[in-house]
Amino acid sequence: MKWFICLGLALLSFSVFAKEQLLTTITSDVDKEVSYLSVDIDDVSKEITKMILKTKNSSGVETGSREFDYDEVMSKGVVLLNKEGRDVVSLKPADKAFNFFNAGTMRVIYLYSGINNSTREVKINLVPLADGGSYHLTTENGTKTNQMFVKANKALGRVIGIKEIQFSFKN
Repeated sequence: MKWFICLGLALLSFSVFAKEQLLTTITSDVDKEVSYLSVDIDDVSKEITKMILKTKNSSGVETGSREFDYDEVMSKGVVLLNKEGRDVVSLKPADKAFNFFNAGTMRVIYLYSGINNSTREVKINLVPLADGGSYHLTTENGTKTNQMFVKANKALGRVIGIKEIQFSFKN
């Protein structure tokens, strides 16, 4: 019985020693929703324990929150934007070398055209900082980014997909 109590306290203490760090803010020209992609970092191991996606409406009210553990990120990825039941923008590891400690390259896959279901992708890097306890994102060319803007692909005035994803950095 004491063993179960000690185990419970140990597990509780691990969850207490984690910090959430914002990686990027995601906006679009389609709606006024804003999503925030964060990672939860264990203070002891300095390893990412999960990815978190929170979405707020134009009034700043949280409309959704999802957490993704390592297995889910590796197998399914993180859906960053879903519209009308379709995964429009998702984030997936570029290869099996990606992990929650050393991080690595991830693919941002987006629906270019819902008419013919064509997709495009860009790569970003999840980079651990020298302090060993925080991470940031960089574009393929190494530029630090913390803002992701999803630009709509329109035909005849209607949104048919995502034209491009623009990355920027704001202090």
